[in-house]
Amino acid sequence: MRISWLKLDNDNKSFKIPTNFGMDVFSVNSTENVDNKIDELIGKNYNTIIVSNDVAGLSEKINKEYLYNKNVNIVISKDRDNNKK
Repeated sequence: MRISWLKLDNDNKSFKIPTNFGMDVFSVNSTENVDNKIDELIGKNYNTIIVSNDVAGLSEKINKEYLYNKNVNIVISKDRDNNKK
């Protein structure tokens, strides 16, 4: 099992613990195609991809394609800042 985390470049709050442990945390900028990065990670045999809430909002394929793919698990992390407006 290979696990990766995916967040936006300017997101300094998400996935601090996995980053500090040296785990595979990848960043994308808001203009980059998130789905291409997820496809790239799937191609590199990552079968569990944890995405930040912001990244999930930029993906068009999460609910259309990845939801039905039995070879990969996409997990959307909960936003820790519930008072965000």
